[in-house]
Amino acid sequence: MEPLVLACSEHADIKVIQIICLESDSGQDGCSNLENIRRILRYGVGISCYEPRYYYGKSKEHYGLMNVMPCLAVTEEYAIQISSDHKAAILHNDAETIQYLTDFFDDICKETHPLMSRMDGAGVKLAGWGMDYAKTADFSNTVEMCSGLCRTQFWDERLIRKYLNPEIPDYKEMTESYITYSAALHEAYRQGQITVLTSMATAEEFVRTGVMKEYPEALFSGPLTPEDRRKIICRILKAAEEGWYHIHLVPEDEFPLSYLWEVIVNAGDRMLLQNVSHNQFRIFFFRERDVLDAVYDFLESIAAGRNVMSEEDSLNQLKAWEKEYLR
Repeated sequence: MEPLVLACSEHADIKVIQIICLESDSGQDGCSNLENIRRILRYGVGISCYEPRYYYGKSKEHYGLMNVMPCLAVTEEYAIQISSDHKAAILHNDAETIQYLTDFFDDICKETHPLMSRMDGAGVKLAGWGMDYAKTADFSNTVEMCSGLCRTQFWDERLIRKYLNPEIPDYKEMTESYITYSAALHEAYRQGQITVLTSMATAEEFVRTGVMKEYPEALFSGPLTPEDRRKIICRILKAAEEGWYHIHLVPEDEFPLSYLWEVIVNAGDRMLLQNVSHNQFRIFFFRERDVLDAVYDFLESIAAGRNVMSEEDSLNQLKAWEKEYLR
C-alpha cells in the first residue's frame, strides 16, 4: 500500500478497493482496529479513489486454501500473493490465473461492508454538507479533537462577511451558505454536550496572532483582529458557562494530531475526520459502531490524562491569554 500511495498521487484516476479484517475480540482499547483506521486515513489522503471494506473475524476463516499466502493484490494485468510472514511472494501474469483471483476477490468483497466514505471540497458543496450534518447528527454526547480555537459554531454573520476571502469561487453563494451553516451548527451544539480537546500551542498562537492554521489558507482574507479574537474567546467562555461546551487544553507533546486534522465523534451515531490539503477540506465518514466506540474511548482517555488541563484550568488559561495578548 505504501508505494501504491505514491503511484496514485500521480494517477488520480486509479481506483483501489482494499478488504480489511477487523478484530472483534481486540479488547476494550481496540488498539489493533485503531491502527487499521490510522492506516486507512493515510491511504485515503493519498489515493483519490480509495474504497476500504471490512469484515470481522480471522482471515483464515475466509481464505480457505489461500491461508498460506493470504495477502492478495489483483490488477487488470497482474496478481501477487504474499505469504503470511511477508517473506515470500508469487507474481502471476497469465490471464486465466488473474481472472480466477479476480473472481475470488469479488466473492470475498460481497461478504464485506464499506468502512469509510469521503467528501472533498471547500466551497458551496462543503457548506451544503455542513447543513445536512448539523440537521441530522446527534450531538447529545460528542467529543472533538482539533488544533485551533476558531470553531465554526462561534462565527457569526459579521465575522463571515468580514473574513471570507472574496477571491474564492462562488463567493456570494458561499458566504450565505456559510452564515446559515454556522448558525445551524451553533444551535445544534447548544442542544447537546460537547467536549473539545485542543492543542495548547496552536490555541495560544491563534490568540496571539489571529492566524487560523487549521483552515485552508485561501478560505479567509487574513488573520482576525485582536477585537475579533476577543469576541471568539468571550463566546467560548459563555458556552462553557451555559454548560454545553467543555474545553480541555492539551500540551503539544501530548496532542496526537497535526493542525491539519480534526476528529469529531458523535457517540453511537457517526465519526468525522477532517483533513486540510491543497486548500480544501477532505472529510472522512465512519458509521461502524465498534470504530466509533474505539475512537471515543481513545479521546476520553486523553481527556483524563494527568497532563491535560481540566476544564476550569483551561478556561482560566484562555482568560490569561486574553489579558496578555488582547488588552
